[in-house]
Amino acid sequence: MKILITITLLGLLLPFSSEAQLFRKHKDQEADSLRNGVYYEYWDNDSSLISARGHFRDGRPCKTWKYYYKHGKRRMKVKYRDNLKIKYYRDSGKLDQKGYALLDLDSEVIHFYWDGIWKYYDDKRRLYRIAVYKYGEEVEVLKGPADPIYYE
Repeated sequence: MKILITITLLGLLLPFSSEAQLFRKHKDQEADSLRNGVYYEYWDNDSSLISARGHFRDGRPCKTWKYYYKHGKRRMKVKYRDNLKIKYYRDSGKLDQKGYALLDLDSEVIHFYWDGIWKYYDDKRRLYRIAVYKYGEEVEVLKGPADPIYYE
């Protein structure tokens, strides 16, 4: 289970890694001010392969962010609110899982936790598992197998 949480955390934070892609600043934003407005991140230096698109307000991510695989299909969608609403997609573009998470940006170390109900879908888009998480720990399986099945 800890491996699943770690993989999920890396999937969420990888687009912010300086080695993963080139960060592009909003054209009206001054270099020394907090990030505000629409931002794009790219997999390559010539800005042809988008890896993420989203908004910042006062230096923090807000609204909806979309993350993409290198081949262009959507990889993840995150809606920033009091909690995060997250959807993960497979390479094929089919929904893999969705649920809620908490992101603590106020401490020196960023903390990311799955929190609430998570739904898992099979390769035919059928719901096969529902689990409840509390601060990153799975506390109950409401439907389906004890462990998720990984497709693709």
